[in-house]
Amino acid sequence: MDLSGILSQAGFAFQMKVFLKQVTELNPNTVASYEYLDDISASTSLDELSGRIGLCESRLIQVKNTNVAKRDVVQIYTNWILAVSKHESISSFWLLYSDDKSLSVHFDAITANQFIEGLDERAKKSSRSNAAKLKASLDDDDIVRLFSCVKEKASAYAINENAINSEIRDNLSSIFHLTSNVDLFDERVAELRRRIQFNVSEAMLKAIPYKIDYESFMQLCE
Repeated sequence: MDLSGILSQAGFAFQMKVFLKQVTELNPNTVASYEYLDDISASTSLDELSGRIGLCESRLIQVKNTNVAKRDVVQIYTNWILAVSKHESISSFWLLYSDDKSLSVHFDAITANQFIEGLDERAKKSSRSNAAKLKASLDDDDIVRLFSCVKEKASAYAINENAINSEIRDNLSSIFHLTSNVDLFDERVAELRRRIQFNVSEAMLKAIPYKIDYESFMQLCE
């Protein structure tokens, strides 16, 4: 995978900020995970790492830094249904999008029939798409059942990039001792960003999710 183009995109930078915020909010026995499918997930238990995801609640977060059109809604629900088909313990699905972008009313208004129609269209366009993977793995009745489950737990939130930056700084102010030396604090925040992005890029090259727990986060902050 050639990461040079991906890492330079504004959308990727936006995702990294959201992920860094998730990381700075970790508590003991919690895990944050990033996977390059426009998805960021945060789980509430280390049980996920031992393969017992069904025993713990988790939140799946998708981040968009573009206008969210009707076709994007189908893609987002497809990603979420693929995830919940493997891990039905997922407790909520969040779409976070930039507050200077728009969200299609289709996100809340989409019906099961409309989703199936959109899914069929996307699957026909590419046999390698997530839509095609979903159609190949489940019949329409199961897809509709999971769609209804996901829709009940789905929410969309507009987020402000400056507010994210501020929250990251607030979350790190105690760890990095903001009051003692502002310049040093800024340097340490920037270094943490670089380390996490490097770890994410390494995971992307291996086509695996990047996962970080509270203890690993604290080690990065040392």
